[in-house]
Amino acid sequence: MYFFAFKRIVQISNKWLFLPKLHTKSMANSIINIGVKEENTEYLNEKIRATNFLCLFYGLLSLPFIAIAYLFIPGLTYLPIVFFVASLFGEFFNYVSLPGMAGFIGCFVFIALYAVFSAYITPNNGPLLASFTALHVLFLLPPWLLFDLQEKRSLFGYSLFSILTIVLMPVLNNWFTYDATSDVIELFKQGWLFYLCLGSAVISMSGALLFLEYTTFNTGKKNDQLINEMSEKASQIEQNEKRLNDYIKEIEAAKKDSEKRQWSAHGLAMFADILRTHHSDSQKMFDSIVSNLVKYIGANQGALFLIEGENEDRSLQLVATYAYDRKKYIQKTIAVGEGVLGQAVLEKSPVYMTAVPQQYIQITSGLGDAPPRSLLVSPLLVNEEVFGVIELASFQNFEPHVQEFVGRIGESIASTISTVRVSEKTKTLLEELQQQTEEMKSQEEEMRQNMEELVATQEEMQRKEQEYLQRIAELEQGHLTQSYN
Repeated sequence: MYFFAFKRIVQISNKWLFLPKLHTKSMANSIINIGVKEENTEYLNEKIRATNFLCLFYGLLSLPFIAIAYLFIPGLTYLPIVFFVASLFGEFFNYVSLPGMAGFIGCFVFIALYAVFSAYITPNNGPLLASFTALHVLFLLPPWLLFDLQEKRSLFGYSLFSILTIVLMPVLNNWFTYDATSDVIELFKQGWLFYLCLGSAVISMSGALLFLEYTTFNTGKKNDQLINEMSEKASQIEQNEKRLNDYIKEIEAAKKDSEKRQWSAHGLAMFADILRTHHSDSQKMFDSIVSNLVKYIGANQGALFLIEGENEDRSLQLVATYAYDRKKYIQKTIAVGEGVLGQAVLEKSPVYMTAVPQQYIQITSGLGDAPPRSLLVSPLLVNEEVFGVIELASFQNFEPHVQEFVGRIGESIASTISTVRVSEKTKTLLEELQQQTEEMKSQEEEMRQNMEELVATQEEMQRKEQEYLQRIAELEQGHLTQSYN
């Protein structure tokens, strides 16, 4: 009722006073939001809005009582005016960030002013008028609008003060007296003023309940919004957590890949050093390779076979073992193409088995003999030429990076064997060439000696020939002389 009256006054002011157009709803919202700040907590802002609403409502409620007091009880006109001014001060205190003072006005000053006003009009030693009783119940609501159980002292203190103003009304009636006419008192008892007070009380009560409902609705709406935001944030957190887990998995996978690469690089460097150090002693090199390889990859036993012979006569000869039964394998020879080892040579690719036949191979340990869980046969391959195979057995499975590592070690061994064999062939050829050179030198020396003997013989023959010719000439000379004589 008063709100619509206030709205109508604003509309008339806009029309006749040529003021800028004001939207009543926007203006009411602006008044209710006086003192509301973003840096405040939402709880404090809600209290400020409730205080502003209460001051606005009581300010509008005081306007008709100012007119009634001016017309019928002029001596008490100052009380509703003070009541209206108090409502303005409540808004002002919120504006200057003093919500505690605004709450004090809403819960104490308004009740006190109304109690004095009703005590003045109530006849001496008479009961509180019904119209004032209806309005007095209205003033029990402000503490419950402005405070909750989090502020127990303020809530129960102001509520107790409101109740005491009703209980102690006879005392207040004796303190504050005013000679109101019987006609005025009669109007408050059963006249139109009675209905005005009763209607104001009903409207005020409805407005308070409407405000509570509006506050509850907004709170529920905000709660729903917060729940939705929390659900979205929870969904985002879940997605972020999933991304984080994926990222962690990627990091762990990258870390494992890096560790595997470092492990492979370290192993390749170690075996390159073994091949470089022992390449002059083949047997020592083979023994060192097999023992270190079995230990490095965590296998249980291993063997190294090299291809001997040419073409159809090729076979795999065991040259080094680790943890094998030496008596059983000391002279082991396998034809190319026979069994798993021979097949790996023909196919030029590794063979990996996780279902090893019972009688194929046994791993010897302190607890006895037992079949391995996995078997890896990797050819020693370089430039599409196979020089032998490595056989490794283990109670555990060989991971892919281990199989790849063994293959690369096989390439290094094959390359070293190839280099050694080329060196040996070169050395053999050099020795043969040197031997042939020595033989050629010996033959050349023999020929030189023969030539010298031949020359000496020729010279001797020439000397004898000269002698023979000289003798003949002498003989002929003697014959001619004799003939002449």
